Formats: sequence, C-alpha cells, structure tokens
Amino acid sequence: MSMFSKALNGATIVDIRGTTADKIFSKAFNGAVKPTSTDKIIVVLQSWEDVTELKPRSEDIMKCPDKVMIVTAAAPEGSAYDFCSRIFAPKLGIDEDSVCGSAHCALAHYWSLKMNKCDFVAYAASHRSGTLKVHYDKKKQRVFLTGKAVTVMIGSVLSLIMTFARFLEKKIQ
Repeated sequence: MSMFSKALNGATIVDIRGTTADKIFSKAFNGAVKPTSTDKIIVVLQSWEDVTELKPRSEDIMKCPDKVMIVTAAAPEGSAYDFCSRIFAPKLGIDEDSVCGSAHCALAHYWSLKMNKCDFVAYAASHRSGTLKVHYDKKKQRVFLTGKAVTVMIGSVLSLIMTFARFLEKKIQ
C-alpha cells in the first residue's frame, strides 16, 4: 500500500498528479507525478463516494512529501456537478480546508485535460461543503472561480518594513 493510499485510509487511487513532488515519486509512479513550483499533489479516487466518505489519517498525510493533498473524483453521470474534491493540509495547520480556491485552480487544469472542457461545477465535499463554478482559460492560462462566500474576518496587514520606512522618514525630516 502506498503512503498516499495509507493516508487516505486504504482508498484505491486511480491517478496521482503532482503540482510538486520529488523526482523519486515521478519515477515510482512511472512519470505520473511531475515536479512543479507548488507543494500540492492531486490524488484521484475511483468514485464520488470514495471522496465524500473518505476518512483520512492526518498522521499519515503528515508523512507525505507534499504540504497539501487534494483528493478528487469525477461526478457520477447525470450529476449537476463535474467533479468533487476535499483538501487536506495538516502540515499547514489545516486538517481539512472547507472550500479551497487555490486547489480548484489546480483541479481546473487537471479536469480540463481529462474532460476536454473548460467550464465546471465543482463540489467541495468538506464538512461545511460548497459549490464552485470554475472556468479554465487555456489560452491565458488563468482560472476564474465564482460561488457564494461569507465574510468571516476583515482586517489590515501592515508590513513591518513599510512601518519602519515611515518611521525612518519621519526621523530624517
């Protein structure tokens, strides 16, 4: 059993695509995993139910080389959705991300190659769940996400460097 299958509690894996992975994994999976510039890996399971009913093992996900594990499967025939997903990132302090926009950007590219289309309706199958409309612009290599969102926090980020620069500017004057 691979470390990925173990982390997903024995789930049968159909495909693995790295958005970053070691060359070792590329070799181990006959080139299916390609290193890139991020720390995400896409793990494709056999069915929608495999994703929605998944009971992942965070301690084993922590042993995988990637920071983020995106688990996905195609939707059943006749569904209102094209694919579903769940995103796990315990190395970043997030056992499961409810609805992850950056993961769906990676999934848009993956599923566009598999389904030969650019517009998708995706279901984030986390405990809070969510629906995303995803458009992949092949020509511009851009992904556009739409959906309903709730503002949970508003704030400002003040750069320490900018603060220090302003402080120095005042001292010089």
